[in-house]
Amino acid sequence: MKYKAKGKKHDLVREICEQLEIKEINEKWFSAGSSVTADAFKEILYKIAEKTGVPPKNLPETDQLIWRLLHKSHEAMLQALQTINNPTLIYRLESFLFLFINSWELLLKSKVLKDTENIANVLYADYKSISLSKALDIIFTNENGPIKQNLLAIEELRNQAMHLIIPIIPTVAVRLFQAGIFNYSKLLNEWFDRKIDEHLVGSMMFLISSIDPNSISIDKALLSKKITKDVAKVLKNWEQNVIDKFNRIPENEQIINFAIPIDINISIIKNPNKADILSSLSSEQNEDYLIALKYQRPIDKYPYSFNELYLEIKKNKPDVKKNKLFVLMKEYDIRNNPEFATPNFIKKQTEEKYKETGILPKNITFIYNKKALEFLMTKI
Repeated sequence: MKYKAKGKKHDLVREICEQLEIKEINEKWFSAGSSVTADAFKEILYKIAEKTGVPPKNLPETDQLIWRLLHKSHEAMLQALQTINNPTLIYRLESFLFLFINSWELLLKSKVLKDTENIANVLYADYKSISLSKALDIIFTNENGPIKQNLLAIEELRNQAMHLIIPIIPTVAVRLFQAGIFNYSKLLNEWFDRKIDEHLVGSMMFLISSIDPNSISIDKALLSKKITKDVAKVLKNWEQNVIDKFNRIPENEQIINFAIPIDINISIIKNPNKADILSSLSSEQNEDYLIALKYQRPIDKYPYSFNELYLEIKKNKPDVKKNKLFVLMKEYDIRNNPEFATPNFIKKQTEEKYKETGILPKNITFIYNKKALEFLMTKI
């Protein structure tokens, strides 16, 4: 079919961009009449190359290697997400860990290449490359940074999973994995202007563990003989290492980049279209009623760490000092007011112990909501 009418080439390019999910169309791509500029074809070529993993030939050697590494990294993370969200898989935890760590390692190596523009900084002789720990040290110079500590904790579990049979996914691990996935998505976009979520179906970036992820504890798994005493001991030691890492993260860092707690709210509703996950009550119950499970993270209600709260206030009050904010929050007892703040627990057992005793563990951090922000703005 021939297109000779004025504007048809423009229409074709727009439709091609739509098919390739190129959302930002620059009007400079279209010159007078029905002509299409080289920039349009370049953008389309880059999008196709991104999907296939074959870099454009006009790129320098270093950029071509980055392109290939990013494609492998992206595919590995997609496979990791598909694996962890399939509860029927027997080798679920181990497979996810291998793919997740591999994906991150490739992403970090791509970042090193981008920053240094020197292949020798990543690849050695005989096609050997730098390790994950080496890449982490290059990119994240703060040893106690939450993203770095998150990856080190997950790598530690990966190393244990290589030698042990672990048929459960510990509660703490779910929180680490969720943070690690969000961190990956954020940095992939910040560093390379690429997105992972546009390839995902629904809420695949939110992990599925069980109806109640907190019901799968190491002790319960041991009692049900799902794991051996040796495996339980290793997992408990790993959990303690995670808590230690958490406690070393400074107050002004984004704790949610290390671990993301997940709350589960259950309600009975009449309209199933309002629910994310549905389950019938029982054969005796009215069929018009269903149980709706809505998974909500505390950070959805309390999205600010202390540092983020300070930065938001500083936008409108440039002269405010952290010291003053500390004093003000103490004066109005912000942390102990659930209307403003909540403790950021990463381990369910710690939260349950707090509910029983009312005593917060040492070094616990807090997260804050918009109401706290607005209240403090009126007091500064």
